[in-house]
Amino acid sequence: MRYIYGQASQVVVWLDEDWHGSNIAMKFLRRLGEDETLHLNPLLNPSIRVNRLNLDSMELCGHLIRLFDLPWWKRIWTVQEFVLAQKLVFQYSRSLVTRETMYMARKNF
Repeated sequence: MRYIYGQASQVVVWLDEDWHGSNIAMKFLRRLGEDETLHLNPLLNPSIRVNRLNLDSMELCGHLIRLFDLPWWKRIWTVQEFVLAQKLVFQYSRSLVTRETMYMARKNF
């Protein structure tokens, strides 16, 4: 697997089919990863909002929990996929987030 991931020009991590809220969760991660000035606390400006939802919203939190509860995040071999791929993109239905953006989202969180 190391050879396969290391030699691939791009690896696409297919997370799942579209479900209500998947685009909102991916949009949240993209925004968080692309703008380090956004605050998670909605009382601070600028704070992150997606479709008028912030982290005080149970709806947004539920979408994020569902996204990170997918099987891909729980498999041991995904570490190889994440680390060894020259270029990696997370795809959820039609929503895309690059590895770099996902990493920055984690860092900014």
